[in-house]
Amino acid sequence: MFGRLRTSLLLAFVACGVSLAIGIDVTVDPGSTDVQIQCPLNASNPIWKKDNATIDKDNKRYQIVPENRTLIVKKIDHEHMGIYMCTDDKGQTSFITVFVPAFVKPFDKAKNIIEEDPLQLECKGYGFPIPVVEWYKGSDLLTADGVRITLKDTQKQAESSVMINGTIRIKALAFEDEGNYTCFATNDYGVGNATIDVKVKSKLAALWPFLGICAEVAILCAIIFIYEKRRAKKMQEEDRATEEAERLNANNETKGNDEVRQRK
Repeated sequence: MFGRLRTSLLLAFVACGVSLAIGIDVTVDPGSTDVQIQCPLNASNPIWKKDNATIDKDNKRYQIVPENRTLIVKKIDHEHMGIYMCTDDKGQTSFITVFVPAFVKPFDKAKNIIEEDPLQLECKGYGFPIPVVEWYKGSDLLTADGVRITLKDTQKQAESSVMINGTIRIKALAFEDEGNYTCFATNDYGVGNATIDVKVKSKLAALWPFLGICAEVAILCAIIFIYEKRRAKKMQEEDRATEEAERLNANNETKGNDEVRQRK
């Protein structure tokens, strides 16, 4: 029967870098993010596995040093979480578990949702053991009701791992749903959180620019109408004045002709 030994490694990630809390079986260079894991078995060239998959010596993310039975993990990130194994030529296996405190990435930016549209938020991050997520609106815990609010696990992506209840979806948002939403991710080694501001806009919000243009056109038309009306009135007055002047001139000419005839 294979003999089995077990040891643990705790990685504590912090903002703007990585800090490492290690067990006695692991050595770490404090000036880098690399981690050295030494196999406790008395084997000259142990076989290393991660999550039961053999680590190839040509894998650039790892470096295997047979001389001291060491596996160097380069540039620690979420993909290095899990269980490592080293096996000697006699079949003895040692398990090294890499624990990662729950870590949550900040949300990109605030969300603007139209009234009665659905809201979907995803808590992106990682941790090992797999973190469990709780959602809050302000100080109120949000729970799935199977009708309006649903929760599902976040799937593994390029820069994040699985998070239990990592995605929340709320149907038919109302104005009272506006506010700050926070996801708290928790596992046995830590808690991470991120908050996003959600704003709910009226259905007519998209129409306001159009209505504004319509109002501007209406005001412009009213100005043009008033201007044209006043201009027409002024022209009529000028036409009347011209006609009156012409009539007076005609009368004066007629009167002058009559006087000339009388003198003759």
